[in-house]
Formats: sequence, C-alpha cells, structure tokens
Amino acid sequence: MAGFALRTLVGHVNVAEEFADRQYYEVAAWSREHKIQPGTYPVYVSGDVNYQTGRLNPYWVHVTYDTIIADEDFTPLFAGVPIGPTRKDGVGERDTHSVQLYAYQFPAELADNGPRPVKWLGGTFTPLPRITFTPAVSVNGERRYGTHVQIPEDLEGVTES
Repeated sequence: MAGFALRTLVGHVNVAEEFADRQYYEVAAWSREHKIQPGTYPVYVSGDVNYQTGRLNPYWVHVTYDTIIADEDFTPLFAGVPIGPTRKDGVGERDTHSVQLYAYQFPAELADNGPRPVKWLGGTFTPLPRITFTPAVSVNGERRYGTHVQIPEDLEGVTES
C-alpha cells in the first residue's frame, strides 16, 4: 500500500481536562463552541503521493474530538444583516469536532528526538515509536519555522495502532 496511502496514524493525544474550541462555518458569522471531552484521540497525517518516490508527502495533521455543544450561533443573515433569531437547537447535544493543521506545525520539541510526549492539541501528544521529526532548515542552514515528520515506508497507510 505504500505510495498510495493518503492518511497515516502518527500518534495519539490524551486530553485530561475538558476545554473549549470554536468551530466556524462557511458564513463567518456562524459558529459553534464545542466542549472537548477528556479521552485519547488518534492523530493522523495525510497528503499526496510523490510520484518520483511513491512516498507520502505529509501535508495535513488531523484529529477528531468527541464534544458536547456548549453554544452556537446560526443567525439567519441577508447580505450580512440579521433577519431572524439565532438558533441554538444543538446546545447540550453530543457532537464531534475535527481540527486540521499543516504538517509543519508539529511541535519543535519533537525534532531531533526531543522529549516525548509533548503538550499539543489541547492535551498530551505521544507519537508512535518509529515516527521521527526533524527541524525545518533553510538553504543557509539556519533553523526556520516548522518541523518535518518522517514516516517509515511500512507505516504509510496504517490507520490503526
């Protein structure tokens, strides 16, 4: 399956305490506040396939949390002007909330076999043992923003630990 995988498990985040995160929709004025529930959640990377090497090019980091909807605002709008009352039908309901980041946003502490686990994504992130990270380096050799993730070829496409 190597070379065709678009999603790969790279670790887990353990959320010990409930925390809030806001989700925005296509209409920027619409939003939902989620209470992220404690638990352990899988963290995946995805990307496209490098046609020269047949290997995964990690581009995104994904995690999906179990939540309870704390608040929401879906005010009907016409040309940006409210034309009715907001709806809060989902408040108190169970839901999920997905977060997507760029793959270079892995914590710099992970690079060069730094300490594991690390605080990230609202909890404690623990990468799988064979997943490695290196600092992004510019052409002149200086450290720049970002951390690269390296996935062994036999783990590409593995979505369960």
